[in-house]
Amino acid sequence: MFDPELWLRIICSMIATTVLLGIGAVAVLSTPALKDTAPSLLPWVAVASVVLAPFAGNLIAPRLRIRHWGRERWKRGDAISG
Repeated sequence: MFDPELWLRIICSMIATTVLLGIGAVAVLSTPALKDTAPSLLPWVAVASVVLAPFAGNLIAPRLRIRHWGRERWKRGDAISG
């Protein structure tokens, strides 16, 4: 039906949506200056997270495939994975 890379991108995008929404919600709700406008800003944070998530998913998904790394690079790792 769909190839595995598309499924990985969809799943990574869904996870990125929740992470971006959480970061944005915490940023809005923890800023005292935004206390009065928080109810109107939170829907914008939700929309922004849905819009930005596919881009984040496209960056994350290829890193989950071993063919992206190659065998030696997979063993060695990188700056993120150590």
